[in-house]
Amino acid sequence: MQRRDFLRTLTLSLLVPAAATASRRQLPGERLFLPEDFGATGDGVARDDDAFDALLAELHAAGGGVIRCRPDAIYAMQRDKRIATSDVEIDGRGCSFTGDGRWLVDGDPGVAGGTPRVRNVHLHDFSLREHGAFPAPRGPRLDWVAASSLVRIGKYGRTGTYFNLHNCRDCHASELEGVGSRGAIGMLLFHCHDCTVADSDFRDGDGDDGTHSIVLQVKGGSGNRIQRVRAVGIRGRSVRGVFYCRGDAPWRAAPDAGTYPYANGRDWSQVDPDRQTRDTLWEDCEAVDCGNSNTVLCQESSRIVFRRCRSIGAGTFRVVSTRGGPVEDIVFEDVVSERAGSHAFDIAGHDADAPIRGLVVRRARISAPEGAGLRLRHAEGVVEDVEIVEPGGDGVVVADSARARFAGVVIDRPRGRVARAAGNGLPAGISERR
Repeated sequence: MQRRDFLRTLTLSLLVPAAATASRRQLPGERLFLPEDFGATGDGVARDDDAFDALLAELHAAGGGVIRCRPDAIYAMQRDKRIATSDVEIDGRGCSFTGDGRWLVDGDPGVAGGTPRVRNVHLHDFSLREHGAFPAPRGPRLDWVAASSLVRIGKYGRTGTYFNLHNCRDCHASELEGVGSRGAIGMLLFHCHDCTVADSDFRDGDGDDGTHSIVLQVKGGSGNRIQRVRAVGIRGRSVRGVFYCRGDAPWRAAPDAGTYPYANGRDWSQVDPDRQTRDTLWEDCEAVDCGNSNTVLCQESSRIVFRRCRSIGAGTFRVVSTRGGPVEDIVFEDVVSERAGSHAFDIAGHDADAPIRGLVVRRARISAPEGAGLRLRHAEGVVEDVEIVEPGGDGVVVADSARARFAGVVIDRPRGRVARAAGNGLPAGISERR
């Protein structure tokens, strides 16, 4: 496919409604399971592990069913609860779960290259929180599951990754809320395909223990959609991004991988390209007052679109490549960066032999009072219709064999130079407004 056609093709392919939704209508003859019928108290004091274990045993024997919780219940569980059959619904009805126990949906086929063997599992309308002596549970994890959903689930507390989708297909997560994460990932999509995360909020997280605070990470997979996800007040000292899009390279000694801080000791020269992240749309996402170094970090990926995303008082839109890890066709369209803590955009290929290819920055408004508006290093692409307002450093920096075409780029009241370029003079298509 020619590069100029990929954006249109990707957009059309992602305009498909989510395959899975919550609160499905109960089918005639479908079994209904009430935790209280199995001895659950839901008082937040007595442990309800045995009751849920007995309930799940009957549910698996029946081949599925609906678990309907009591709205005012606080179920205390200290052991993980595993669902390994299709056609299951957990209707929380506003209840809470507390303790170390976690909901796991397991459809692992047990063979390499297999397909999910569990589908049509829907968890919705409950919260995970601390209560009394019990900690907040980790969020649900779906492994090798298809056509399933997580909807209207709140995770409150400072332990663990909130929500996980691993090797899932056609799954949907929406109206999720995460508050108070410490050094955790809000949500992880690992080798997922054609999944959607939408209309979710994460706030007041921190990485003050030296770990990272990532709101949403897409790692491997293709065809995923991230829409209307908002991060507010996420703090961390890591170089990773609030929104992090990366491949799945194995850890290995790679002393020649370069000193750029995002190489992370990975050697991509012998890695299957299928371990890249591909064909992913990030749309209408926002980071506000986040102390992370980067609002967006994109690496080891291809055909990624960031559309109408906003970074307010947060970090950098950053794209990097590592040795042997191709990064191609990354698009930023109608994006806003205000009060960036460093450079607003930093696009850095590993070297002249491993540049960023097919970069597009189109219709962007940038405010970078503490750094450059746009910095390109070993990058090829197009930058057009971009306004850079009062950059603290140079408006545009083009360095180290970057090959980019500029059109309609305006530097408004620059504090440093309008533009700085290595080689033969300033690039065309950049103007100054004072």
